[in-house]
Amino acid sequence: QENAIVERLREWYGLHFPELAPMVDAGTYIDLVALHGRRERMPIAPAESVGAELGDREEEELKSFAGLAKHVAGERKLVEAYVERSVRELAPNVSELTGPIIAARLVTLAGSVEDLARAPAGTVQLLGAERALFRHLRTGSRPPKHGVLFQHPLVHRAPTWQRGAIARALAGRIAMAARADAYTKRRIAPDLLRSLDSAVIEIRRRKSERPARTTGHRTRNKRRSKKGRRQ
Repeated sequence: QENAIVERLREWYGLHFPELAPMVDAGTYIDLVALHGRRERMPIAPAESVGAELGDREEEELKSFAGLAKHVAGERKLVEAYVERSVRELAPNVSELTGPIIAARLVTLAGSVEDLARAPAGTVQLLGAERALFRHLRTGSRPPKHGVLFQHPLVHRAPTWQRGAIARALAGRIAMAARADAYTKRRIAPDLLRSLDSAVIEIRRRKSERPARTTGHRTRNKRRSKKGRRQ
């Protein structure tokens, strides 16, 4: 919703002052429109603009719309802060291992910290990828390698051929962290982080080069053999 509001504001205000968007980030854009309105009042207004003129009523509506965008952004930050505090209390080890936002999504998808603790590592790895998994089971498409864990920097910054292995390593440690959070209440995240770092280093060493693609070659050979039999 927040992104949709910001995009609509950019489109609407861009008719009047299109040069502003490339000059500032989204937050500054909203603040400037809400505070100043017309481009003539902007502290960074260019000498000339290709935008259309803005009437008094349109200016007030744009400023009001920008104010709404600020309010939504502020509410989101409050909710995120609350979620971070809550999940750090509920699942401190998982939060330290993955970051509070990913931890909150994992707990939500699992159902509770206890449900996450009971889940095997393979299930943890695919939390958030249920649709892709069902599609794989139904149609035989390529199975997913990760769900929410793709958002973790170690996974999404890795080369594509390393992501599955890194996601498995991360999921295994999340499962252990969740069991500690649910049952023993011991702080084991530092040990898990060190173990994860070592595992990722080994994965990067073992999978340093992109594997050769063979699927397309095999498919072409099958097609050729079928054509040969027909002839």
